[in-house]
Amino acid sequence: MIMLVDGYNLLHNLPECTYDLKHDLEATRDYLIGKLSRYASDYDVEVRVIFDAHYTNHLKTSIKKQVGIRIVYTKTDETADNYIINWIKKYHQGKYIEVITSDQGLSRAVKQLGVTTRKTIEFDDTCSQSNSVLGQKRKLGSAILNSEPLLGDRIGKSAFNDLKELKRKLEGK
Repeated sequence: MIMLVDGYNLLHNLPECTYDLKHDLEATRDYLIGKLSRYASDYDVEVRVIFDAHYTNHLKTSIKKQVGIRIVYTKTDETADNYIINWIKKYHQGKYIEVITSDQGLSRAVKQLGVTTRKTIEFDDTCSQSNSVLGQKRKLGSAILNSEPLLGDRIGKSAFNDLKELKRKLEGK
């Protein structure tokens, strides 16, 4: 699975970051990157966090790699939303992709492309319940402790992707 994170949208919605975001943007970003890196390791997910850099004079997109994640800073005049939508259009073929955002416009746009979304508060709840302290790998979809396993836990990735494709076809997308 590939998870695309609307970076600043998530930061603005994490209660523990709101004060720091106003006073030390770089440290707050680093905090989020660490949190996402642990999540990627715990859930064995490829994570890409996208930060708007459209108010800067970056001529091209820059991508940095850190343990388990890729950190993307968009180029001048490109929003994280546009980057995410264009990335999905280019790389979506047969891949299970989830976008983490509370931006309703972005959520609608990526759902039309056949991608699932999760609100930032739901994602934060999942991170809070992570078992990284216990050193256990978590399965996709098993975010809620002591709950019934989700469909993604009970069937293989290939079957899960086939079902998603069937759903898209039935919905006429």
